[in-house]
Amino acid sequence: MAGFISYFKLDNWFTTEFTKEEQLFMEKKYSEGSMSNDSLYFGKSSVSYNGTAAMFLSNLLLWYNKKDLYEIALKIAKKAESLFNEKEESAEDKHFYYMNLIKFYYKNREISNNFDTAIFYCEKQISISKDTKKELQNNAMMNMRYLPNHAGYEQLSIIEKKNKNWKRVIELASAAKAEGWGGDWDKRIEEAKGKLHKINTK
Repeated sequence: MAGFISYFKLDNWFTTEFTKEEQLFMEKKYSEGSMSNDSLYFGKSSVSYNGTAAMFLSNLLLWYNKKDLYEIALKIAKKAESLFNEKEESAEDKHFYYMNLIKFYYKNREISNNFDTAIFYCEKQISISKDTKKELQNNAMMNMRYLPNHAGYEQLSIIEKKNKNWKRVIELASAAKAEGWGGDWDKRIEEAKGKLHKINTK
């Protein structure tokens, strides 16, 4: 066939993992939301993509990140993970790859070990945050005066808040704020400090 699936030589995976009905559904959903005329598989050949197959699949994953499409999304996530090579990716690309996996696994956190996997990717994204910051700010095409929100810091802060691990919330929010990532870090820090104060004065 053609499209991005063929461009990345994923034809065998795509036709083996998904039924013909699923393939057509995925193509329809992709074409309806795409801002270009590129096809997923049933259409004209796609000649270029600014990234690796793993990056493409991690972005594709979000097109199907709905509860009723979990099995389709999971297959895409697993294939992306099998192809992802940290040594070949820039910090910037790793940042967005991890972000997409965080969104998928946390949204489906009640299933299997997805919750722990979401935490794993939060920590992975946080571990490269300083390098990511440098690359984003040095990327002329991004023209980024201010850093965006950081999924890893935010999601892990929410998880630790639910666990009432206030010291960890302060640690995460303070680090994110110091690095300049967008977010309501002062609010998170003050809330956590207030909770700790109540605990310590009981």
